[in-house]
Amino acid sequence: MLIPFCVLACKNMFLQLFIFEFLPCLQPRWRRLNLTLWVVWGGFAFSYFATILTITRIFDKDDDGRIDFDYVAIFISSASEFFGTALAITLVDRIGE
Repeated sequence: MLIPFCVLACKNMFLQLFIFEFLPCLQPRWRRLNLTLWVVWGGFAFSYFATILTITRIFDKDDDGRIDFDYVAIFISSASEFFGTALAITLVDRIGE
């Protein structure tokens, strides 16, 4: 790949990073893989934060105004996150190689 002189003379580090690190990811050879990874990563991030925001509804107020703690639900959600993370690590180790 030929590097234009104007890029070499550029003192803006962000522009250099964009040109040398980001743009090669969008070359036809890597485009499909990278876009798939971005969609999957964004989907997991959105799902994770939506789940965390939904879990906060466990701390609901009763009709009397008292806060009702459902400790069993909190334990299940914490345990499922632990086991989900362990499963993800295992799958990445086995399938990812």
